[in-house]
Amino acid sequence: MRVEKTPTLKTKQGAASFYIVIFTTLLLSILTMSFIRIMLAETSRTTNDDLAQSAYDSALAGVEDAKIAIIKYYECKNDGYKAEKGGNECQDFMYRFEKFVKDSSCDLYDLLGRVKNDDDLSTTIQEVTNNSSSNTETNSSSLVQAYTCVKINDGELDNYTTTLKSSDRIRVVPLKTANGDPDSVDTLVVTWSGKGRTELGTKNVNLSRSTMDDGKYIPPVVVDIYQTDETFTLGELSVSSNVGTDHVSLFLQPTKDGSTIIDKSSVLELADKSATSEHGEIATKCSNTNDSKYSCTMEIELPATFEGGSRAEDTFIARVETPYGIDTDVTLVMKGSNGTIAFSGVQAVVDSTGRANDLYRRVEARIDLSDTTYPYPEFALQLNDDSNSTTSKNFYVTNNCWYIDSGVGNTCPNSNEL
Repeated sequence: MRVEKTPTLKTKQGAASFYIVIFTTLLLSILTMSFIRIMLAETSRTTNDDLAQSAYDSALAGVEDAKIAIIKYYECKNDGYKAEKGGNECQDFMYRFEKFVKDSSCDLYDLLGRVKNDDDLSTTIQEVTNNSSSNTETNSSSLVQAYTCVKINDGELDNYTTTLKSSDRIRVVPLKTANGDPDSVDTLVVTWSGKGRTELGTKNVNLSRSTMDDGKYIPPVVVDIYQTDETFTLGELSVSSNVGTDHVSLFLQPTKDGSTIIDKSSVLELADKSATSEHGEIATKCSNTNDSKYSCTMEIELPATFEGGSRAEDTFIARVETPYGIDTDVTLVMKGSNGTIAFSGVQAVVDSTGRANDLYRRVEARIDLSDTTYPYPEFALQLNDDSNSTTSKNFYVTNNCWYIDSGVGNTCPNSNEL
């Protein structure tokens, strides 16, 4: 008679341990693979971020080369040269520059005589090689930075755009029209924008009128409009000057229920008060666009002239300032009876594409063609007319003292106490 033996408990325990080992190994393998996948993804993301930044830097290098071309062209133009194919250095460069702009060409490297790559006709900015191998013949390029296409438009632009900052808070913009007739400008549209703010640092400013629906505010801007002769001194741009300059000063205060237009009669009235402290804030309507960013717009109707006569032979300029030094994007648009009037010879647009290996970035930059950063004083000292307003400070000014000659004793000989 055969007797079957029942498996012992020890055998069953061995089988359970076998399954535990399998599942534990599988779990650890999954965790290891997950960590490896995350590390590879982060490495790839970091590499792409580095390439994107490198491509962006390459595009900026194209912008800088465009500045070189623009400066050289206008230096030749200001020296009285005219574009002529095969002429002297200035004349030939002006001819090639104008053709480059007219044809909307990408080949800035040809214009500046840069060395270009034969494979994609780009201009190499930097090439970093992988030195992991001792054999230099087998080293491959790990990073190649270049700009591939740079376009310049220095012709007619529908607007003037800039960013005012705490370190660069003023722009003095000539209102040069493409049609050559400043008298055709009926309206100057000023638009500025910025993110809503909750505080203004330590500056003591009344912001109650600037508060928006979400409790935030955006900074005001000051717009001064001048009509003067073709040549003028900085003294004529003084707020209190009534000699040789027609001037109006507008303090545009952002509000959620302000106006969007200042008519001609109001501009004339404000012009009479610009030399006094009687003119106050002008409530300007602002609206929320997105991501807590606000935009304000004011249309300023311009009379033919502030004091009589024609504007056709005058210099017509606008001074824009962010008085509290807060970063603000500003756009100016000129309008006439037939719509928008283009700016001419004020700004250029540079469209630059850069690459790092096979990743591309494209940027657009505005380049001022005229000096919009006049040595205009950002601050002034003003006292009331009563006898109690006194100051014990001493102030010094210089007259035509642009440099100090060490042979004169390192002093400016024509400084005087006020």
